[in-house]
Amino acid sequence: MIIVETQALENGAHRNQITGASFKAPEGWILVPEELEVDVMLYLPFIVLEIEDGVLIGVSQGEIPPYEPPELPVILTPQDMWAAFMEGYLGEEEEPENED
Repeated sequence: MIIVETQALENGAHRNQITGASFKAPEGWILVPEELEVDVMLYLPFIVLEIEDGVLIGVSQGEIPPYEPPELPVILTPQDMWAAFMEGYLGEEEEPENED
């Protein structure tokens, strides 16, 4: 048994639950008829629900938002970490004075 939230999230995805138990779908969710389960699983989470009189009668693929890769963290090498440690420990390096 699959239930799908009828209201899409901000990104267009629909929350869903799969369960072996049989129960009435909570408010804001809809029960997926057995004949639509395969299609629903293919399209989730970006799915268009066709609902008529409170019954899911069809589904199609929703718009999938473009992928935005996460910003990667800066990875310091051991040499960078040592240099940062020494800079913090010793303070800013002073330029040697010229004795002219």
